[in-house]
Parts: sequence; structure tokens; C-alpha cells
Amino acid sequence: MMRKLLPSLLAGLLLAGSLPLQAQDAPSQKSLIERGKAHFAKKEFKQAYDRFFDAFEADPTSSEINFWMGRSAFEAGDFESAVMAFERMLISDPEASRVELELARSYFHLGLMDTARNHFQNVLSKQPPEPVARNIGYHLEQISLREKARRKHRFFGSAALGLSWDTNARVSPENTEIDTLLGPVFLTGAAADEDSDLITTTTFSLIHRYKRPGQGRYWETSAIVYSAFNKQEDDLDLNYLHLSTGPLWDKTDCSFSLQAHASHISKDYATYQTELGASVPFACVLSKSLLLMSNLRLDYKEYKEDADRHAVNASFELRPILIRGRNQLTAELRLEHEDSNLDYKSYNRAVTSLQYERKLPANFSAYGRYRFQYTSFKENDPLFSNKQKDRVHEFKAGLRRQISPGIAAELNHAYTKANSDVALYEYTRDLTSFIVTVAF
Repeated sequence: MMRKLLPSLLAGLLLAGSLPLQAQDAPSQKSLIERGKAHFAKKEFKQAYDRFFDAFEADPTSSEINFWMGRSAFEAGDFESAVMAFERMLISDPEASRVELELARSYFHLGLMDTARNHFQNVLSKQPPEPVARNIGYHLEQISLREKARRKHRFFGSAALGLSWDTNARVSPENTEIDTLLGPVFLTGAAADEDSDLITTTTFSLIHRYKRPGQGRYWETSAIVYSAFNKQEDDLDLNYLHLSTGPLWDKTDCSFSLQAHASHISKDYATYQTELGASVPFACVLSKSLLLMSNLRLDYKEYKEDADRHAVNASFELRPILIRGRNQLTAELRLEHEDSNLDYKSYNRAVTSLQYERKLPANFSAYGRYRFQYTSFKENDPLFSNKQKDRVHEFKAGLRRQISPGIAAELNHAYTKANSDVALYEYTRDLTSFIVTVAF
């Protein structure tokens, strides 16, 4: 439940603290409200919502605008947006029974029966008029019937198809002459050339969630299957399988899980690497405008063709997300340590990134991201005099469009520049991708 509810609650809480992007005079705002009401009266609920949202950007604290936004979204079948609007109003006025009733109805249609029932019962405890009480009674009866019939098992996931153009498919170094302890070595063959290639990718994810006895307690099992097929460099074809399972605790504002996982990577259809491990993902709404996500992970890696490289990897990731109106800022900090049987393959790594995303008209959004990765290896590689230290810079920009509630398309481009104290690992790369994702 948390994965579906958390974005709605987050956005609903966050927008309450957003600032108007541009001041508008009263007549302009009044005109937007009147146009929204006119669309609503004609049952043009999507157009009504858009007008009220325009007015909302100028005055996000207006109870009238938020109420009409919620009603328009509800009638248009966009119950998550309705929840956002009504939640904002309850923050300002927790005793607004009519608003809480509309919020309960919205949660009811989202299928979040526990939350809907709590709000219905709260309104009922205030002794509303008889017609309202009968309506609440009807909804409570429907919730009871649905809960009796509701299965304890839920499935959801996504499927994605991508097409990418990679200007350096083999991640070949910029220079073909590499200095080693044995003297200069000149690279030849496929590894020496920065070959471009067209890559087709498929990603399929499936999540099964079992409701355990008790409030907000689940057992979650997930599977991810990823494949990359190169048109020219087919020996680089990649297949990845990841399985995880474990208990999940999902509360109103936070979720916490303890997952055991395993993964398998094959390269050119031969086993390359396997992993076994555990992780502790966590997500929590800290305030009206801030979501915090983290993950603590421990893995044991085995390399099929190189047993000496077997390693233990530990990592911690922290990801705060700040949302204000149509703007979203996401930061990342990840610390990683790998202890390999080969000391010169052991390393410490730090990754930081910052991404800004802006929602645009017509369900578009645009984003830009900078990512930096620093890796310091424990010992010198026997072939090189320098201890390897890598610094990888990535610049990425993309455009997304939500075609429908379950279908999205994205076009992005990433430029990567890798610097290293060992010339073999210095490279540049451009990767342009188009991806279509279907969620179910």
C-alpha cells in the first residue's frame, strides 16, 4: 500500500507548502475560478481541474480553489489528485467535516479501505445530518463487504521497452597506447575502437504483496528481469535477473522493509556474476515538502570465470526529495565498500548526484541531472605503477510524457566522461535512449 499511497500523500502534503510562482491580480484569479466552475457545470471536469490548478499556483492556500480542485479531480476519476487537494484543506482546517467526507470518498475509490473507513467514522462521530449519515453508512457497509471479499494477495509491476544509441558500446579507452610496468602496450582489436551500436532493452518487474495479520504488515516478493541486445557487438548482450523477498511494514507516513535478495548476470549468454545479500529499504515523509529514502545493503559477489575476484560489498544510500509545486529536486549520496579476494580489486566508492525536474503542460516533464562517482582502489594493479583512482562525471537530460495513467514515454541523453590515474579506464561516452513504460 505504501508505494501507491506515499506519492499521493507526499504530493498532497507538499503542495500545501508551495509558494506561488508568479503573483496574479485578483480579477485574473477570479476569472480562472469562474471559468473552472463553468467547465464543472458542463461536466468538463478535466478542463475544470486545469483552470483551478492555474488559480492554485497563484494562491495555493485558498480553501475555495483547493475544494473545487478536489471535486473536479474526483469527478474526472483522478482520485489521487483529489486526495492531494482535500488533504491540503484538512491541514489548514482539521475540523472541516465536508472536506473530510470528500477525502474519505476519494480514498474509497482508490481502494484504500482502512484509510477511508477511518475518515468516514471520524465524520460520523460528529453527528452529521441524516442524509450524510446514511451515505456514510452505505460506504462503511461497502467497505466491510469488500474487505470480506478482498484477496490477501496483490500483484503489480511494469514492463518497459527501450532503444538506445551508444557511441562507445565497449567502453573503450580514449588512448590506445597504455603505459604499464612492462612498457607501453598498444591496444588492438575490438577493445581499441570506440564502436557505436544500437541497443534494444527490455525490463519487466513484478511485485507480489501478501497482507499479513495486523495493520500495515505485509510480505513482499519482487522480481526484475532486464535484457540488453546489441545489434553489432552481440557478444556484449546482457541478461540480468534479480529476486527479493521479505517482510514490509507500511505505516501512514513511513515504510520499512527487510529484504533477502539474489541476482544473476549473464554476458553473451554465459554466467558472469551472481550475488546473494540483504537490504533494508526505508522511506518516510518528513515534512510537507520533504521525502527521505534510504537503503542499507550487503552482498556477496561471485565471478564465474574469475574466482579470485569473489567479494563482499556493503553500501548505504541516502536520497532526499524536495517538491515545491511543479518543481522537484532529488539528491543522492551513496557510500560503497567492496572487499575482494584480490586487494587491487578492493575499493571504496562515493557517489553523489543532483537532479531537477519540472512538470510542464500536457503531462510533460523535463529533467536534468549531474552525477559524480569517485572510486579509490586499495592496492596497485600488478600491471600499473599508479594506484587506480577513478572520477566519473555524468550529465543527463530528459523529457517525459505521461500518456495515460499507466503508460509513459521518455527520451533522454547522457554524456559520460571518465578520468583515471590508469589510462586504460579513461573514456567518454554518449548514450541516447527512448523508453516506453507500461505499469499495471
